Amino acid sequence: MIAIFLVNLKINIAILYLYDIILSNKLEIKLKPEELKMLTATQTNAYAIGPSFHDFDYERWSIKECARDAALESFAEGWKADLIADGRRQAFDKIDGTMESVFDGIYGDASKSDRFNRLIFKLWAGDAESVKQISGMIQDEMDKVVSEEFEKGTDRH
Repeated sequence: MIAIFLVNLKINIAILYLYDIILSNKLEIKLKPEELKMLTATQTNAYAIGPSFHDFDYERWSIKECARDAALESFAEGWKADLIADGRRQAFDKIDGTMESVFDGIYGDASKSDRFNRLIFKLWAGDAESVKQISGMIQDEMDKVVSEEFEKGTDRH
């Protein structure tokens, strides 16, 4: 499972790198005159600022962001699968570290801490709705932890 996760991470990093190469014009792409004419005809006013102006910087940024988001989503799915697999194998080191970071995020903020404690009390008192709210708070912090790990893994921090 870890090997699959690492392969997916390497593929996603490679995709980001290729997008960067293509968008920074380090890769020369040869087009036939009719292909170039067709390409310019179809993109004339895409994301237009004014008549016949094209925002190429926005387009490059948008492609990079889409690639980054896809890579982050894949990383998050792999991370979750690894944690679940570790739990089934009774290997709790990574789980403990992740949950410690999650609860540090919750208890490091006074308003989140108060809200979380009140939700735990409501859960103890029998309020079933508090389970969804607790789960949402934990998911928000888990997303932050996974995003930080993704940034470390791609050397973008």
